[in-house]
Amino acid sequence: MNAHWRRRRLTALLLISAMACGGDPTGPADGEGVLGEWVAYQGLERRYELHLPPSYDPIEPTPLLVLFHGATDTGAGFQSRIGLDPTADDAGLITVYPSAVDGLWWSSTDVGFTRTLIAHLEEHLAIDASRIYAAGFSRGASLTFSLACRLASQLAAVATVGATLESQAAASCTPSRPIPVLLVHGTEDTAFPWDGSYGNSQVMSMPLTLAVWAEINGCSGDPLVEWLPDGWEDGTQVWTEDYPDCAAAAELKLYGIEGGGHTWPSAPGPFPDWAGAISREIGSAEVVEFLTRHSLGG
Repeated sequence: MNAHWRRRRLTALLLISAMACGGDPTGPADGEGVLGEWVAYQGLERRYELHLPPSYDPIEPTPLLVLFHGATDTGAGFQSRIGLDPTADDAGLITVYPSAVDGLWWSSTDVGFTRTLIAHLEEHLAIDASRIYAAGFSRGASLTFSLACRLASQLAAVATVGATLESQAAASCTPSRPIPVLLVHGTEDTAFPWDGSYGNSQVMSMPLTLAVWAEINGCSGDPLVEWLPDGWEDGTQVWTEDYPDCAAAAELKLYGIEGGGHTWPSAPGPFPDWAGAISREIGSAEVVEFLTRHSLGG
């Protein structure tokens, strides 16, 4: 075992031990804080929360999912709010929840920050470079769209919840390859309305957002639409739209939530009252399942 892998194994074992004991991991990470706490970027200490699955082996490459919170939230708050980690554990995924500066994401700087964060994690953990994923909620989903447009060479697939494309972002979206995209959206979302909002931000409708991604991914033909069984009395029902014949296996899929609000489905929350209904028909399992069936070059 070379020096790089010995250092990576030692760092990971220290981290696992500290997490098991309920304390903070110890040991500096090349001057960039303590692994699982922060990474330096543009002179700032950028915070993040890290969760390792029980199956994590410091010498076995493991897939990574980076999750981006909504406006005014934090990585820690988002991690607790959506309750995704048990699903990630079952899938053998490392999850990381970065925090935005002052609670707001900006694609002009945070695409670069995401590159730095991934490189930081790859240096100190056994990350499978062919299975790195991004997902986000609300403004975090807007950043995720930008990552799909600009980091397609690094990300195997992306998922967005509670956001549609903004027209300016769509106009400049030129990914280096077709990239699998999952969208989850409620018809009663008031932050990113299903039919769009053409004020100062020019937020596209969900149908137009899907049309843009279908063109980017070279999908031909009409989507295959299927309503899922209505298993919960929660005021929502879910349908799927699967786009056939996309280029290079770049899958495009929608989970539309009839009656769903600006929420993450099946999340424990809390979400504000204005956000609307939380659907129990689907949840994080569908997001993780979509992402993990994709890999770079596969």
